[in-house]
Amino acid sequence: MAPRTASKPASKPTYAAMITQSVAELKERSGSSVTAITKSITVNHGTVNKPALNAALKRMVADGTLTKIKASYKLTKPPKKKPAPKKVRKTFDCVETYYFSGSQLISSNTVL
Repeated sequence: MAPRTASKPASKPTYAAMITQSVAELKERSGSSVTAITKSITVNHGTVNKPALNAALKRMVADGTLTKIKASYKLTKPPKKKPAPKKVRKTFDCVETYYFSGSQLISSNTVL
């Protein structure tokens, strides 16, 4: 028996990558239909395996990469980062006041 050789690298990218690329290229406002995605992938990468394409679409919707709108698919926007919380200035509960009584300097702490 002949020794095994390294497997040939895939000529096509994954279906998830192809779907993401085609939906981004189509830039349809209401989302891209399955037929439009299929045509785009066919033009760019050759033949399409429909069951694998449908499985990839379902998986991407479950992951949150795509959103399904009626019979079309749109890329989800990445969530916006929350703005950094503003730094809160420390407030002090007591105020120290100074006053003169005769020739002496006297301090008093008053609690607010």
